[in-house]
Amino acid sequence: MAESVDALVSNTSGAIHLGSSPSLGTKKLPLSLIRRGKFCFWSFNYMIMRSFKYLWGLALVSLLLASCGQGKDTQEEVLLPMISIDNVATTPTALKDVFLETRIIALETNDSSLIGGRQRKVIKSGERFYVRSSNDVVVFDLQGAYVGRLSHTGEGSGEYTQMLDFDVVEDRSEIWVSADRGIYRYSAATMDFIDLLELPYVATRFKYLPDYELIVMQTVDEEVYKVCQMDGEVVAAFLPQEEAISGLSPIAFQRVGEKIVSQLETSNTAISFTPSTLQFELEDIIPPVEGLETLEINREYFQRYGYRVQAMKVTDEFIGISSFRQVDDKVLMVLRMPGGKWCLNVASDADSHRYCYYPLEEATLTTDLTPTADPRFINTLSACESPDSFLFLIDSDDPDANPSLLEVKNLH
Repeated sequence: MAESVDALVSNTSGAIHLGSSPSLGTKKLPLSLIRRGKFCFWSFNYMIMRSFKYLWGLALVSLLLASCGQGKDTQEEVLLPMISIDNVATTPTALKDVFLETRIIALETNDSSLIGGRQRKVIKSGERFYVRSSNDVVVFDLQGAYVGRLSHTGEGSGEYTQMLDFDVVEDRSEIWVSADRGIYRYSAATMDFIDLLELPYVATRFKYLPDYELIVMQTVDEEVYKVCQMDGEVVAAFLPQEEAISGLSPIAFQRVGEKIVSQLETSNTAISFTPSTLQFELEDIIPPVEGLETLEINREYFQRYGYRVQAMKVTDEFIGISSFRQVDDKVLMVLRMPGGKWCLNVASDADSHRYCYYPLEEATLTTDLTPTADPRFINTLSACESPDSFLFLIDSDDPDANPSLLEVKNLH
């Protein structure tokens, strides 16, 4: 059945590991166009850039970080300038007073709809919820009733050996699955195989951009981030410093304004892609504050302590951004605090407040909306995507039952 929230807590608490990419392998870095406050790769330079000589990773990391440290004086260079994590709530607050317009959706449990596996991901698209279950995608309507199951594991035509990621392409009424040979396309109505976009690299995470008919991907290749057209032609590519790619988030890409954003693990740095210009940038997520995990801190701690000790010390000593979601002018941000504390930052253009929800003895946010007393379901924000609401997974007390969803339409 569905995995406990403990796994999501542990999977979102890691530090950035310089020179080590357990999931993707270790790569050296190509010289790319660096300019003040940005690190950009223009599509028309793509073939030329492939022929440039490689630099040693640490030297370019230093240059890149120096570049990113300049020109950050203005709010325009921060993705979410309205966020402040310093406004700490000290009095107990009920969750129902923070989450407004909520509903609990119990996902139907039957022999066909069972959800399991360690890889958890939920997408709300149109009138459906799409939930990953190991190598399958289980589909429910908005009331939680079972609709169907995409299950094509195998070695035959239209089958894949292991699902790496999936996306729902609403304007085509399709479900796409990234696997070993490329991106597999299936009908969202019948679950039948349509076509395969073969790729010469493995796309571990991807997102389809319908307005531009582009696919943005996180890959196992020399240029880790790629954007390709529907025929597979790469039109833009970007390789950040290798230490930023040591983990994979369930939802690797999300929209922030006109940009598609991919956070670099739990740091305050994200890769943003602007589809209209085919431009990649490195940007701060929120205005920098003391104690917030950064790429500079990770580099310094790696040089001092090495890989394993660095990860523990960064987790123990600095604030990490576990995940964030924006809906209209509202933002939820899950923060990993030093000492094992977890907080939820709730923000809008008007104000921003930080609530502790774990451990329970230090919590200022009380759980009163859900069938579980364990507030760590909040960590599942990282695994859920919706265009018009905030979504959370809530495990059932019954180990044989499917989880429920908490949908939040508005924030206080």
